[in-house]
Amino acid sequence: MVRIPEPAKRLSASARIRSREALEQALDRVFDEPFDVPDAQTAARMLTGAARPPAGALIRFIEGQALVRLGTQVARLASRSRAASAAARVAAIPASAEAGAVAGASGAAAGAAGSVGAAALAAAAVTAATRTTRTVGRGLTDVRILASYLASRGREQGVVLEKPLLRALTLAVYTDPRRHVDFRLAGPRGATSIFARWTRDAVATPSEARRREDVTAWIGAVDRLDLTGLAAQWTRR
Repeated sequence: MVRIPEPAKRLSASARIRSREALEQALDRVFDEPFDVPDAQTAARMLTGAARPPAGALIRFIEGQALVRLGTQVARLASRSRAASAAARVAAIPASAEAGAVAGASGAAAGAAGSVGAAALAAAAVTAATRTTRTVGRGLTDVRILASYLASRGREQGVVLEKPLLRALTLAVYTDPRRHVDFRLAGPRGATSIFARWTRDAVATPSEARRREDVTAWIGAVDRLDLTGLAAQWTRR
């Protein structure tokens, strides 16, 4: 079992709070502003990027401070994973290999070898940051589309999905379409589940084939929901 160094375990409490607040603000916008998604085909086109969801205040918000804060939190969480640690070690190989090759050589040569490793680490950091930003931005857009599709299906069936219920249903579908609906996702547990998914995706970006599988699973899960029964359960809980 890989032991995680103590410095890697200690995330700033204030940073975690700011990240969670940013996510909650973003989710508020998502569930406050659902738009019309008339059918599964339209939802699939939007989720695969073949059609863009309407832009507005939400998109500008995501592109601002919230995206930065959420990306930072996801990057920190991802950096603690075994996969991320392995990637960092691979990126550092040029430095150690070069340093070994020039053992006994001049200090200048050793410094040059170290710079190769530093450049590799810097490139890896840029790649990781770009991947994380893309993961968070795309993830929020996915949640927005799924929430809108759910809200549209509710209207079509004459079912009023209260905002907390819409949030719980959407996040259950998004984080694991195989799971039973968990009403607790309407609260803080929902933010935790999103961070967990984004961390996995930031460490290993899903392939296009996996992405298509996810979209199919999400839409299938939405279509299987008994919205009338779930709304009744929500009211009785």
